Amino acid sequence: MRRATSLARARHFRLGQARGLSQRTASSLVTGPYSIRTRALRATIPNVPHALRSLSAGAQDDAAPKAEILGVPYSQMSIGVPKETFALERRVSQTPESVKKLVDAGFTVKVESGAGALSEFSDAMYEAAGAQIVPADEAWRCAVVTHIRPPTPEEAAKVGDRTLCSMIWPAQNPDLVAQLEKQGATALAMDCIPRTLSRGQAFDVLSSQNKKN
Repeated sequence: MRRATSLARARHFRLGQARGLSQRTASSLVTGPYSIRTRALRATIPNVPHALRSLSAGAQDDAAPKAEILGVPYSQMSIGVPKETFALERRVSQTPESVKKLVDAGFTVKVESGAGALSEFSDAMYEAAGAQIVPADEAWRCAVVTHIRPPTPEEAAKVGDRTLCSMIWPAQNPDLVAQLEKQGATALAMDCIPRTLSRGQAFDVLSSQNKKN
C-alpha cells in the first residue's frame, strides 16, 4: 500500500515538472488540498478559488440545456382601460399613476376617452402618463382588458378569446362565466383571489375597495 502511494506521488511530481512548474509547486501537488489541475491554475491565476468557481459555473451553464422563453414581450402587449358603464359607478380600473408604471415596464396602454372623468382623471392626465386615448371598442380589443364591474354580455363579447381582469362574481353570474368559457377567454376574477395570504392582499379587491380614506 505504501509503495503504491509513493509511486502515485512520484507520478504527480513528474507531471507537475513536465508542465513547467517549479519544484516546490510540483511537490505541493502531492499533499495540497487541490487537484493537479487546480494547482496548475493556482500557479498562473490569482485568487484561484474564485476563478475555479467561475470556470465551474461557466461549464455548468454550457452543459445545461437552454430553456425556451415562452410568452409575449411586454412591448408587444396592449392593456385596455374601458369606461365603466354600470349605473352610478364612478371608479376606473387604472389611474394615471398605475398607467405610468405599466408604460415604464414596456406595455402599451389604451384608455377609453372619458374613462376616468368621474374619478377626476382627465384624458390629458392619462396621455401625460403615456397612455393612448382611444374609442371604447379599441380599448376592449386589447390583449388584456382591465375593468372594475363584471362586463355586460355585449362587453364580454368584445373581449373575444383574450384576457379579462375584473370582478366576475362567478356564483352570481354563471351566464357570464359560460360565455367567457365558450369564447375561450382567460378571465382573472379579482374577487376570487384568496384574502388570507399576505402575498395576495395586494391584489385583494374585497379589502382594497372597502378601505375608507
